[in-house]
Amino acid sequence: MAKKKEEEEIRLKLKELEDTLKEEAANVPASKNKATGMSAFDKLSNASGKEESGLSSDFNLLGGGALVLLGIVAVMSHIHVSSGWGFGPGAGEGGLTILGIVVGLGMVFYNYKNVAGWLVLGGTIVGTILLVLSRLRLMMDPMNLIGLIFIFLPFALGAAMIAKGLKGQKKAKEDSGE
Repeated sequence: MAKKKEEEEIRLKLKELEDTLKEEAANVPASKNKATGMSAFDKLSNASGKEESGLSSDFNLLGGGALVLLGIVAVMSHIHVSSGWGFGPGAGEGGLTILGIVVGLGMVFYNYKNVAGWLVLGGTIVGTILLVLSRLRLMMDPMNLIGLIFIFLPFALGAAMIAKGLKGQKKAKEDSGE
């Protein structure tokens, strides 16, 4: 008899729980039932429809970084660098920088504690590097538009993955209460 009474109490509690759940489901707006708040890109990338986890955002960051590096390599492999600086005819600028390096080296070898010698040597080395860099010419290979799009495509995909990974990490931090 006590067993029947317990079973009856359980049935009553289950009925109350069902009624409560039905009332709550009726009070939820239809927009929350139908829309998940995810963009089409998110739905495609998350086939399960679940929110992105911290591990998934880490993979997005890593993959995005790799794609950006791939884009840098692709662009750099199609750029030719040449210089107009040298020792041939018409290359008169730059010879004086070598004179400054020789004078600076002489001053440093004579007295390595001489601050002026180090300043002359360092200044002329920096000047020579800046002169060489200012004389560089960067030229991109001639190519069709499709080739150019495929060269810059990893940048766009990588940036999107990095942004998605950062968004997932931000969401994970908010959920954990940090």
